[in-house]
Amino acid sequence: DFTLAKDGSEIDSMHPEKRVYPVAGMPTTEAALDNGFLRDVYVVIGDPQSGGGWAVRTYYKPLANWIWGGAILMALGGFLTAHAGVNPDTYIEDAQRAQGQILADATTFRFDASDLMPSEIGAGAFWSGMVDYVTGASAEEVASDIQARWDSIQ
Repeated sequence: DFTLAKDGSEIDSMHPEKRVYPVAGMPTTEAALDNGFLRDVYVVIGDPQSGGGWAVRTYYKPLANWIWGGAILMALGGFLTAHAGVNPDTYIEDAQRAQGQILADATTFRFDASDLMPSEIGAGAFWSGMVDYVTGASAEEVASDIQARWDSIQ
């Protein structure tokens, strides 16, 4: 048994275990765990030592439970996505209001056209072409290169 204490005051009595199941002859370790709002403490019993006693490991994991907060925020994000019932008057600027109206009126939304293309085009020529376009290549040149690549795989 282990006593977890802070400033001399007992917080928890922890009981890690080392078990051996006779049928399988397989040892298992059961960690003792003390959950807290700002941290978790684990105590694990290891192997017996040649001089007597056991190896013991203690793990202190700050903010370990807060990962659940991230999962909850991600789930809540689904409620904050664009939807057709949005009120355009809630946008402060005209440009944002116009973009919001385009999204609200859309019947189909795609990230880009590459999800409809063979990977050699969508993840290859199309992606490279878009990068070339935003770094200065003309739209005609980019479109021609993508079409040439498309024609070569037909």
